[in-house]
Amino acid sequence: MPDVLTLPVRSVVTTTPLTRLIRLDLGARPFVFHAGQAALIGTHGQTERRPYSIASSPEDAVRHRRIEFLVKVDAHGAIGPHLAAVTKDLTSKVHAGKMAGA
Repeated sequence: MPDVLTLPVRSVVTTTPLTRLIRLDLGARPFVFHAGQAALIGTHGQTERRPYSIASSPEDAVRHRRIEFLVKVDAHGAIGPHLAAVTKDLTSKVHAGKMAGA
């Protein structure tokens, strides 16, 4: 399995005024992880990636073929430059890579 995957954004769901659930489409690509694990994510083409805890369970990731991240946004709904395109363009792709030692 590759250390970094480039995955399409399946959806961005507003869960609270200050959080978004970003769902990335795994398709047939495996992304093996353990509950409580984090991954470095950032928009394709951006050099900056930040760690986020994986919000989906390993079983749900396999069942639904997606991986989810709960991210905080500011009062204007902005996540930050590393994921800015995600909330505006659902055709964005996101790099997801396991944290070192994971």
